[in-house]
Amino acid sequence: MEFWDVKQKKLICQTQSQDTTSFQWCADGEHILTATTAPRLRVGNGYRIWHYTGAMLEEKHVGKGEELWEAFWCPAPLERFPEKPISYRQVPSEKPAPPPVSTQQTYVPPSMRGKTNLPSTKLHEYEPPSNQKKQDPSMPVSKNKKKKEAKKNREAEKAASGGNEAVSMVTSAASAPSVPMPSTGDPEKDKKIRNLMKKLQAIEVLKEQQKAGKQLELNQLTKMKTEDALLAELKALEIS
Repeated sequence: MEFWDVKQKKLICQTQSQDTTSFQWCADGEHILTATTAPRLRVGNGYRIWHYTGAMLEEKHVGKGEELWEAFWCPAPLERFPEKPISYRQVPSEKPAPPPVSTQQTYVPPSMRGKTNLPSTKLHEYEPPSNQKKQDPSMPVSKNKKKKEAKKNREAEKAASGGNEAVSMVTSAASAPSVPMPSTGDPEKDKKIRNLMKKLQAIEVLKEQQKAGKQLELNQLTKMKTEDALLAELKALEIS
C-alpha cells in the first residue's frame, strides 16, 4: 500500500497488508480498514486497522474453523471530522511494524507459510524428450528451413515497399494545394458542390493508386465507375 500527499505530490509511506480482500477508508480520512474475508479466502480471516502514516493500530483474527465474511466502518457524517494537516511521521503503535515492502517476492499460499521444503513454484518444468537428436552444427540447413526463411524475407520486403508506396501516395495527396471554390450564393447548393468535389478527389486518388499497381477492392472500383455521374451532377449544379 502506498499513501501519498496529493497536494505536495510526496510519498508519505509504503507498507503492506498480506491477503487483503477489502480496503476501506474511515470517514476521518486518517484510518484504513483492511480485511481478509471469505469466500475469497477461507484461511487467515481477520481485519487490521491502519494509520495513513503506516502504523498498524489494531489486528484481529477469527477463531479456527470460523470465517469472516465482511468488515466495514460504521457510517459517520464527514462534518464531524475537520481536515487536519498531513503528517509524515509515523504515529506510535503497540503493534509490531509490518515487514518492509519487497519489490520481488514470491507468493506463498497462507496454508504453506512458515513451512520448510516448499514445492517448486514452477507449474511446468521443461524436460527434453529422451529420444531427441542433437543437431550437428556442421550439417547443412534443410531445404524447408531455407524456403521458410526466403519466404519471410520476401514478405518483409513486400510489406516495406508497400508501406513506403502508401506513405508517398498519402503525402502527395495531402500536399496538393486546395483551390478555393467560388460561392453560388445558395448555401445548400454550395454544400452539395463541396461534397461532389470531395468524392471526385477521392476517385482521383484511387486512379493514381491503380496506376501505381495497387490492387483495389471491389467497392473502390465501384466508386470509380460513378465518376461520370458525379461530373454530370456537378455541371448541372454549376449551370443552374
